[in-house]
Amino acid sequence: MSTTDLLARTLESVRAAYQHIAELAQHQDGIYAVAQTARGTALIHDLRKELDQLNKILPFKS
Repeated sequence: MSTTDLLARTLESVRAAYQHIAELAQHQDGIYAVAQTARGTALIHDLRKELDQLNKILPFKS
């Protein structure tokens, strides 16, 4: 898999995780309520995992 393909897949996963967290936050009482649910915790974990993957792909550090 090329770096471009991996980056595109990872960005799509980040986008999807963000959308799911945002939807859950709207139905709960904000992001702190999301973190208190099993689904919310799993979504946040997935988002962190994907962001870690992006850090590995991107050639620069801040």
